[in-house]
Amino acid sequence: MLEILLIILPIFTVMLLGNILYRYKYIDIQFINTGNRLLFNVLIPALLFYKISQSDLTEVFSINHLLVFVSSIALMFLLSYSIARLLGLTAPATSSFIANCFRSNITLIGLPICFYVFGDQGLAIASIFAAFAVPVNNTLGVLAFSKLTLENWKYNLKNAIVNPLIISCALAIPFAWLRIPLPLFVENTLSIISGITLPLALIGIGASISVQYLKGNTALIAINTLIKLFALPLIGLLLFRLFHFGTIDIFQQIVILLLAMPSAQINFVFASAMNGDSDLSSGVIISTTLLSIVSLTVWLSLLI
Repeated sequence: MLEILLIILPIFTVMLLGNILYRYKYIDIQFINTGNRLLFNVLIPALLFYKISQSDLTEVFSINHLLVFVSSIALMFLLSYSIARLLGLTAPATSSFIANCFRSNITLIGLPICFYVFGDQGLAIASIFAAFAVPVNNTLGVLAFSKLTLENWKYNLKNAIVNPLIISCALAIPFAWLRIPLPLFVENTLSIISGITLPLALIGIGASISVQYLKGNTALIAINTLIKLFALPLIGLLLFRLFHFGTIDIFQQIVILLLAMPSAQINFVFASAMNGDSDLSSGVIISTTLLSIVSLTVWLSLLI
């Protein structure tokens, strides 16, 4: 347990630093927004390309584990809808509740966690899973807030095609498959970029955390939080047992960890833009992020 805490605590300490910097006005909301755009469009795609292109695909990709990952998300989508009906939630609350249950903050928190726990191989595995999660999450996200029409399908397809994370992974796979070495100056440049990417992501997450957003139905926020942090990864673990995957390996560990990540910030964006319950979304995002230091420690203790 102590060894796991020594891995987890520095990650959350950097997030705390981001919060302190924001509170004392060393960084502001413009810095956070600009930083997030830079991360999603440039830095994280560059990091993914660098790590995947230099990996052995046989060590960072498994279709069976990927299927469990995607199936867990889909099953949680269906289960959370049933739970929302049992709780008698309104339509806006139901939409946000469902999205908060299945959509994880893989990019900004999941990738750093996997890297600092499992190193380059862990980051490469998580990066590939993250790329496949984008179209799945986008499709289910639209379903949670509205009907999936032909127009929505086209929108999701376009988003997948132009998504920087997917593009970077798609470009990196031929390099990894054919074992094409990068020119030294390119490798060194990407190495420098990689060094600043994950710390910047953690600082940005920390800066965006504020307990003032913990408003609305606290009981519902608590239920939503427990489902996200514990029930979703438990589904993944049960699927691995059901299909006899055997001894827990790094692929299983990363699938469970990614499923155990806090709710994604984009859930609030969807809730605000598509008539969801934005108070519920913001509350769950904050609570899952704050409590993930406990839940991730628990899951790592079980997995490692």
